Amino acid sequence: TNEELAIARDTRRILAARPTQTAPAAAPSAAAAPSAFTPDEVAKLVLLWAKNRKAGASVLAGRWARELGRPVSAAETSRELNRLGLTAGPDRSARTRS
Repeated sequence: TNEELAIARDTRRILAARPTQTAPAAAPSAAAAPSAFTPDEVAKLVLLWAKNRKAGASVLAGRWARELGRPVSAAETSRELNRLGLTAGPDRSARTRS
């Protein structure tokens, strides 16, 4: 079996089944803001996150950008992970080396 494909299909099905929310008159919070990414693109991020849950947002952003064939920032990646209720590991690129 191809587990990654099964996970991606399940993720796509779940994301597609989510009810759409109408935006309130006030500015929506970051958590309620719609994604700038398609469900298929988000599914790719979920797969990358599932493979390495300890990876930081910058690492995941680089891998996700390669998957999508376009640049994706660490901030966008972090925002998507937060929106999905997932967390990135500590960002090792921000650490100073001794």
